[in-house]
Amino acid sequence: MAMEGGPAAPIIMAAKGLDGAHYVGVSVAAQAHRLTPSEACLAADCLMCDPSVLGFADIAQRLRDAAYAASRAYLRSGRG
Repeated sequence: MAMEGGPAAPIIMAAKGLDGAHYVGVSVAAQAHRLTPSEACLAADCLMCDPSVLGFADIAQRLRDAAYAASRAYLRSGRG
């Protein structure tokens, strides 16, 4: 999820895969990434705590929000 691709803002959203799994989809510089809600929260925590990536608080919050949305969708589905 490195930001080498340029200034374009990443697309971050909670999603449900064809397999029924709930995850966080992230698209950065035309590369798509599929993260579990736990991975998305960990990435958000790293962005908030690492001084070398200051200025990414908005992206970290969006990751965390999408992770919580994916977790809530999983619990509402009755599978959790």
